[in-house]
Amino acid sequence: MPYDQIMGGTEEGMTPELPLWADALSDAVFIHDWQGQIICCNQVACNWFGFDRGTLGKLNLFTLSSTDASSIQGSLAQQRESSCEMKLSNGRVVNIRFHLFPFGDEKNVISIAKDITAEKAMRRIDAESDEWFHTLFYIAPSPYFLYDLTGTIIEGNAMAVKMVGENKGNLVGRNFFSLKLLPVSQFPKALSLLAINAMGKGTGPDEFDLQRPDGIVTPIEISTCVITRENKKIVLAVANDISAKKKAAESERDYSRKLTAMVAQKTTELQKRNTELLLEIEERKKAEKTIHAYQRTLTSMLDSIMAGVILVDPKTHIIRKCNKKAEQLFGRSEMELVGKQCHSYICPAMEGKCPVTDLGQPVDSSEKVLLNRMGLAVPILKSVVPIIIEGENYLIESFIDLTDIKKAEQSLLHSSFHDALTGIHNRTFFQKRVHELQQNPVAGMGVIIIDMDGLKTINDSFGHHKGDYLLSTIAGILQGSVATTDIVARTGGDEFAVLVLGGGEEKILKTIGTIQQTIDKHNQDSNLEISISIGYATGNDGPGDNLEMMIKKADDDMYRQKLLHRHSARNAIVSTLRKTLSERDRQTDSHSERVIDMVMRVAKELSLNENSLAGLKLLAEFHDIGKIGIPDDILRKPGKLTTEEQSAMRRHPEIGYRIANSAMVLSEISDWILMHHEWWNGEGYPLGLKGEEIPLECRILAIVDAFDAMMSDRPYRQAISQNDAVAELKRFAGIQFDPELVDLFLRVAIEMECEEENY
Repeated sequence: MPYDQIMGGTEEGMTPELPLWADALSDAVFIHDWQGQIICCNQVACNWFGFDRGTLGKLNLFTLSSTDASSIQGSLAQQRESSCEMKLSNGRVVNIRFHLFPFGDEKNVISIAKDITAEKAMRRIDAESDEWFHTLFYIAPSPYFLYDLTGTIIEGNAMAVKMVGENKGNLVGRNFFSLKLLPVSQFPKALSLLAINAMGKGTGPDEFDLQRPDGIVTPIEISTCVITRENKKIVLAVANDISAKKKAAESERDYSRKLTAMVAQKTTELQKRNTELLLEIEERKKAEKTIHAYQRTLTSMLDSIMAGVILVDPKTHIIRKCNKKAEQLFGRSEMELVGKQCHSYICPAMEGKCPVTDLGQPVDSSEKVLLNRMGLAVPILKSVVPIIIEGENYLIESFIDLTDIKKAEQSLLHSSFHDALTGIHNRTFFQKRVHELQQNPVAGMGVIIIDMDGLKTINDSFGHHKGDYLLSTIAGILQGSVATTDIVARTGGDEFAVLVLGGGEEKILKTIGTIQQTIDKHNQDSNLEISISIGYATGNDGPGDNLEMMIKKADDDMYRQKLLHRHSARNAIVSTLRKTLSERDRQTDSHSERVIDMVMRVAKELSLNENSLAGLKLLAEFHDIGKIGIPDDILRKPGKLTTEEQSAMRRHPEIGYRIANSAMVLSEISDWILMHHEWWNGEGYPLGLKGEEIPLECRILAIVDAFDAMMSDRPYRQAISQNDAVAELKRFAGIQFDPELVDLFLRVAIEMECEEENY
């Protein structure tokens, strides 16, 4: 390529610039003039010489390289190129080639410096390696050959010449195939190894037979490697005489054959004896297996039964064997039990008086006592059977734990004579004791009969769990009010009886007083009041006292008492209902008072009779009694009720209807309670009545109740003003409310407001 294409340009007056490819080279590139003054250079040159381009452009390349400028100029003048080596200050050696190229009127030179530090080092290493190789080759203690890939011998050391038995002059330069150093039969093997060497791979060790000129054949091992000299592959072969090795191997094989024969003979003898022993062992194993199988079967059978079993020496009473169940019952392992006397654990009081060994009596299913690890007595059912094992006498003692059976008997006995709810005695036990006392009367005995009032009302109003609670409470009060010798029993659903054994009428009256005082205290502290009726009877303190007649008298007395205090009992039930309703809804008291006042005023305006007024008053107070059956999370929910919750809330009139019917005193208003949410237009609930089908009392209550409710805070909304409440009544007149009664109520409400203002 012309220089003007290599350089950036050659127009006259232009300074040569370094071409772009110069910075892509790994060699240093300079452009300088004929005297060596540097014009420009690439970055590699800057890095090598340790200067930046500006500084390096002020220096002379010939001076930097300590090269004679005239010799370079002369060479360039004749050949247009020259070269020299230069050692840099950092120790690197570079080869610089100078090329002359025309640029204007001046002679400029482009010089390329190549780092040859590694190349010179490699040449030095190669020279040193050749020297080492030749030294080792000739002084090696083993026969070494060098030959080419045709098998022509190039060199051999002294040991190699000695092993072949030929002078070196007859070996070097000749092919070992033509010399017949190997048998013809081994030529293919040798050619195969040469082929492997040709691929640059070593071989061996491989065995060959070396044929010496004197006719001696020597077994040898040859290993080869391939080395390269002057771009030519040469094989280095190491040969070792293995005559002694093969002779030793043959001796070893001979000895091995003799040893093998001897071992085979002894093995045959041992195998024969071993076969005989195996037969003996097999027979013994079969016998042992049969014995072990029998023992396992017997042990499994003993361990599988629910009874504890021990094997006992009848003379010493020492335990010889036991099953798993016995270990469990004793709380001890077989290791702890075996070797101990059975009387240490079973029937300890019978030591020296054993029915079988000492008295010669049979023992079959007899209740005895076993002592467990804790020293506690365990009731057992024991049997003893004599047995002979391998000519020796033994006793097999078996026993069943009766603990659970005894507990079950006690539990059954307890449940058969005790009431499951209250825990006190039941009617069965009461009648049993009555029968016994009829046969053997006790002086001064008597009977108290107690009947709980209003149990059905409590169950219907508050749920059976509340009724059960009151029954249990009464049972506890009775149990705590009588003497420990007296008998308290629940003889019916709501009826109790006390058998007072001794003390006569004085003791009975004192007991009844204690019962009443305890109930009064309970009623003061509880929202759920207790009401009971009590009757009693005593005998004449003589042997002719008839307990059954006393029970009849006490029962009649109880019914008389029930009739006498029926009103107070009803009041107790109503009081309980009132307390419970107030507890469920804190605003009930004040709401009820306001509603009663307004209802009574409207009723008087309508000139209702006294019965209607009394009923209306009860309705105003107890119309929401059914809400005691609504869950608290619905009744007190602050937000809007869901569809399911609304359905549950709408059930309170029906619940109130059932409660009122069971409460007797409220039964006369039960129908009104059921219908107090009916609407004038028939869209109310639960019956869907309309117009005058709805009782007048319910229509009056609906207006008054809604008016007061709208002006009261509720969990789900704030109260509204009286004016807004009046507007709502007018808006729903003829829809929810009787329109004529709305007008009447508003007149009454205005009069009440005026009275309050004047007051």
